[in-house]
Amino acid sequence: MKTQAPFLPADGWRSSQTTLGHYLQSVRPSSLESAEDESAACEELVRLGRLAAQRGWVPAGSGDFSIQVGSCLTLTQSGCDKNRLGIDDVAVFAASGRPPATVSPEAGLHLSRYAAAPSIAAILHVHSPSAVALSQIFSRQGELRLQGWEMQKAFEGVSSHEQELLVPIFPNQQDIQAMAAVVEARFAAADRHLLAPGYLIAGHGLYAWGSDVSKAWRHLEAFDAIFQALLLTQQQDRYVFR
Repeated sequence: MKTQAPFLPADGWRSSQTTLGHYLQSVRPSSLESAEDESAACEELVRLGRLAAQRGWVPAGSGDFSIQVGSCLTLTQSGCDKNRLGIDDVAVFAASGRPPATVSPEAGLHLSRYAAAPSIAAILHVHSPSAVALSQIFSRQGELRLQGWEMQKAFEGVSSHEQELLVPIFPNQQDIQAMAAVVEARFAAADRHLLAPGYLIAGHGLYAWGSDVSKAWRHLEAFDAIFQALLLTQQQDRYVFR
């Protein structure tokens, strides 16, 4: 493994002996293949977490982000301040094993999506105001229908603004295992060509994903742009929610 430059943990303390490589060697399961890939994934999660915080999408330590690297998962720790996210706020563990106690129980929602859709490489979960608001407005309908928005073409595999896309909405609950089962049953039964790359949890937030990290982030931005536009048009009485 290449020598890593010193990194800056969330508490701001820097040491020439505290490197990303040393950190990963202390926490990574011995069976995992590529320490360099894991290092890059951890650094990317730190970057994305801080960027999401700048956008106001992960207030009060909310949200979690993951990248799958071979047989392992890199996942942000529970409740950490994304404005000050550091490499010590990222857990690395075998995807087939039990997540560390330090990560959010919502890790189960990440793991179930990766298991059901092997093409997914990254999952990003935010509590952006637009997503939370629309998840409540449409909670009784159980879905949000998107059509006619140019930004839909930012979603992987979508080539026309005329295509109708569904964003499922699920009731919020504390039993993550039960919620994951409901989510995956809905996705398994639906026409995948009608589904946007994400879902909402009522009063909670948005999960979005992609076949690589850049696509997952692009999907997150596209969702937020469309959601904000929906809320603005509602305020102007130019759009009737259905």
